[in-house]
Amino acid sequence: METQSPNPALPGKWNPGHTSHGLRGDYSRVRPDFTLDQPLDRYSEAEHDRWRRLYARQMELMPRYAVNEFLDSIEQLDVARGIPDFARVNRMLGRLCVNAMPLLSRLYWYTIEFGLIRVPDGLRVYGAGILSSSGETVYAIDSDVPNRIAFDLERVLCTEYRIDAFQESYFVIDSFEQLFAETHKPFASLYERLRNIPPIAANAVRAADRVLHRGTIAGRTS
Repeated sequence: METQSPNPALPGKWNPGHTSHGLRGDYSRVRPDFTLDQPLDRYSEAEHDRWRRLYARQMELMPRYAVNEFLDSIEQLDVARGIPDFARVNRMLGRLCVNAMPLLSRLYWYTIEFGLIRVPDGLRVYGAGILSSSGETVYAIDSDVPNRIAFDLERVLCTEYRIDAFQESYFVIDSFEQLFAETHKPFASLYERLRNIPPIAANAVRAADRVLHRGTIAGRTS
């Protein structure tokens, strides 16, 4: 989502608050759980055409910034021809409920939505939230502003995130096998141990972190 609140810590072109419009869309029918039905039958041909053009523009960035697994998977979703039925897409992807508890929402956020991975050619993006934004796609890889920290499950579970601006920290996995192994650990005991621990600020860098890049936005080490 490109429309975001200004973050005074982000300089120049990396500040997503430099926009001239408010939130897009009609939010009058949003349910208390922040979901709403997709008006699939009401989309006009002009809206489908806009989707096709935006999709094509974003896909031009993908060979440089996206991990190969993303490129392979998005072809299978068949979403280039117009605004997709997101209920169908969700069924194909499998659905993770991010509202179950704060800890799991952070894991979802920093992996599925905003995850980075190290590959032989350097850092690449696999998080769909990054890859849906032309600005954050470039920012997540090329900018000196955000922290890039090696993935640690407990660290991720305790770390707050931004919903109104580009991320201040990204967590980097070495492989998808690492991510699968980490997320197959028993969560009940982890949740009991971590649920009352104060959350870590989104821009924090801690002494125990394996820091790949300390961003200019970094907060105090603790």
